[in-house]
Amino acid sequence: MNLPGLRFNRMTLSDLRRGAPIRCPWRECPGDPVLRDDDVHLWLANLDQENQGPQVLQEAEKTRAARFHFERDRSRYIARRVILREIVGSYLSEDPREIEFAENPFGKPELARRPGAGTFQFNLSTTGEWAMYSFTGRRRTGIDIEKIRPDFGGEEIANRFFHPREASCIGESTESDRVEVFFTYWTLKEAFVKAHGVGLQRPLVEFDFTPLVRERQSEFTDTDGSKWLCSTLRPGESLVAGLVVES
Repeated sequence: MNLPGLRFNRMTLSDLRRGAPIRCPWRECPGDPVLRDDDVHLWLANLDQENQGPQVLQEAEKTRAARFHFERDRSRYIARRVILREIVGSYLSEDPREIEFAENPFGKPELARRPGAGTFQFNLSTTGEWAMYSFTGRRRTGIDIEKIRPDFGGEEIANRFFHPREASCIGESTESDRVEVFFTYWTLKEAFVKAHGVGLQRPLVEFDFTPLVRERQSEFTDTDGSKWLCSTLRPGESLVAGLVVES
């Protein structure tokens, strides 16, 4: 697989248990990636690089692409779907054009039911020209990537939608740190609800990630008793990502 602007990183569950923000050492993409049980594979793509065109996509994807009003948005949508098909095709050793995707009731993409479809889980996120993909062996996963924007005021969002302790943690941060602390919370919480496959249908106020952010803990136990490994990533300059994997 040789797509311009695409980079790869292999992590393990042990890496996630360390808890501190992880800076991703990006590598060239493997031709035949293999997911082991405790592997977490991350892919970072620049969507503005020249990639294959929409001929790789299926008709439903081409129809959706045509709905975008702005050419840049349409081009980036095509790129992220083409890249997703290429990556999944490399795992399955299949023609990317033949892969069938589906969405759960909340819009989370997944492989259509088929033999071997449960051998890995994946998720993706975009911000501007960047897309990030996470792949795991059978464990549910969620990823969210954002650009840190120094002029972004997240306190109002935190006060309205976050757990009160999280909002207090953000408000008590120094002015120079406040934006980064907000995006650390935001990406982790987004990744968490995406890993569950429910998106923002689950209110963000229902769970408190302050131990993850303030105390650098790595494991979170949900109200149903399920355990999740949560990590903050630094995939590039001015980029922060939240990664969540079923423990």
